Amino acid sequence: RGLLSLQGVAVGVGFCAATHLDDTLGKLEDFGKSDIVRKTSSLFNILKDKADVEVEKVRSTLILCYGYVSLHGPEQLILPRIQTHIVRLVLSHFNTKDLTVKLSLLRAVSLIARAVYSNTANQTFTFSHKGELLHLLQDLIKAEPPDVLRTPIRQHAITASLHLLKLDPMLSEADLYELITTCLGSVFSLPPRLATEKGKEEAITDMKEREVMYTDALTALQELLMQILLQDLSPDGLQAVFKHIEPWLSARDHERERATETTSKLLAFYLDKLNIRVSTDTMGREQGMGVRVESSSGGANTSTDTMGRE
Repeated sequence: RGLLSLQGVAVGVGFCAATHLDDTLGKLEDFGKSDIVRKTSSLFNILKDKADVEVEKVRSTLILCYGYVSLHGPEQLILPRIQTHIVRLVLSHFNTKDLTVKLSLLRAVSLIARAVYSNTANQTFTFSHKGELLHLLQDLIKAEPPDVLRTPIRQHAITASLHLLKLDPMLSEADLYELITTCLGSVFSLPPRLATEKGKEEAITDMKEREVMYTDALTALQELLMQILLQDLSPDGLQAVFKHIEPWLSARDHERERATETTSKLLAFYLDKLNIRVSTDTMGREQGMGVRVESSSGGANTSTDTMGRE
């Protein structure tokens, strides 16, 4: 709920940028340099802990603002601002341990990547920050405890990676290998979903929350792998993804279950996309044949009419 309220403010700022982009960016940058964001000593005259909480909320809102400015900024202006201005300011906040700030960063990266993708559909555009952002997202994933799922960081980091993956330039084979390995390991290696050692009601609530986070993380992982497969929709592309999943099929029961489910969904996705492509290719050939048949038929009729007149 807290992040949602911050998001509401950021959306409003994003709408302002639709018609006043540079004014909005200027105000955001000035605000980012102010005492309330920079945590200078003036903030600690009263309760320090409370001040810390409020500062992190302000930083989170500021970061989200840059994401929504990217999403709603005018198409003809936003790309150069993202490349030279917005990403630089977002990157300056990545050195944080606060959960709300981390989630805001992940949301902002997703929004920025979506904005770049939607504004480059009909043109070639190289997003120079792609590699750096992907490495930072993987660092956040690796920083999560491997034996417990306490936050939705995994899910949002994997989703942000998916959006970045759609952008140029293409990842090298080594970088793609690292991305898949990091994301797979962070989800598949989680322990089985067991009750926590708490009071009964608290344990049930905790289990339900973790169940949702786990489902969301696994879904995000599967969607990432589907996007990777979509970039090479061929038997070789399928094998390139499957080789990362295969080692988990012979591991512990809960890991094998996750790997099997993911493999099943990838195969269904592959067959579905392949059928669509085959159907489209077949339709194209049939239409081409129809044109040739009509052309041949028209030629024959012309010949017959000529013979009749003779």
